[in-house]
Amino acid sequence: MSSTSLSQPHLNESIREIDESSWLISNTLLLTRSSSPPPDKIPTDQACWSDSNGGHFALSTAPEPLPDSKPLAEDSSSISRVHAVDNQAAVWRAGEAFIKAHHMDYPDVTREHPQGFDFPNAFHHFETGSRYFLVVSRVPGQLLDEAWPSLDETIRQYYIGKVADICNRLTKWKGDIIGGVDGHQLLERYLLKDNSKMADALSPQQLLKNCTEISMDVSTLVFYHCDLGPTNLLVNASTGSLGIIDWELAGYVPVEWVRTKFRLSAGMDFNHGDEDSKRDWRRRVAQHIEKMGYSDVVDAWWKFQVKREIQSDMTWEAANATDH
Repeated sequence: MSSTSLSQPHLNESIREIDESSWLISNTLLLTRSSSPPPDKIPTDQACWSDSNGGHFALSTAPEPLPDSKPLAEDSSSISRVHAVDNQAAVWRAGEAFIKAHHMDYPDVTREHPQGFDFPNAFHHFETGSRYFLVVSRVPGQLLDEAWPSLDETIRQYYIGKVADICNRLTKWKGDIIGGVDGHQLLERYLLKDNSKMADALSPQQLLKNCTEISMDVSTLVFYHCDLGPTNLLVNASTGSLGIIDWELAGYVPVEWVRTKFRLSAGMDFNHGDEDSKRDWRRRVAQHIEKMGYSDVVDAWWKFQVKREIQSDMTWEAANATDH
């Protein structure tokens, strides 16, 4: 599929409605919905998936000239926007798939291509301008963020231990650089210094320098998801299953970063409860992996960031949540 070079809408409005069964994605791709099942043989220039109701969605190159379109209705029964962050990132659900978009501040960063484990399948991905789009299958289950209040303590402990075990298993995969699995930049903004926007701010060379300054052991680099918060975990308490989504931050990092990220990242908080209970998930996982022998460099990280303009989701209170 090729890209169409035209002015683009606000990222959060990347999907526009043509009619009740077709949509434009960033003026580049055409998304259509049919009441018939997905075809047995999918054309090489298309991607198809179930619409959850016996029909299917199909993704293909947008026609030229582009058809007229209008903003996606908030109450659309076919496509719903489930997440949006300013003009930086957005996620829509279309049947059994999620369409994810994010703005690329750093052009050489590793793109998210989910693979391995029983996690999302990638239907299609493309870049247009400074934006990256990814269409992935929906992982069965309920977001841990939504399920947590109704889980009993035994099940909560089960999932804390399961995620800690996954972190430990992933560390068996070793890397040669601090970066993505493809050798490109790692989109781990917590390892930036001074909130730099330089193109090479997340290069393996710069991240090595930063991690060394934070006093991390850079002699052994391990694979890590880097964002195992409750909105990226899907659970089924009746079966004990666990699904993990959003692998765009995954890559090779010093082993101390595994526990440090849980202690630092307010992005791993729950979206409900008071300030203390919001941190319950990442605090308890951090406690569990500490018992498994993992250390952290939170104090050194804060010294490293003295001159950095701390963003609203990276407050001192969040960073110093009680771990013990």
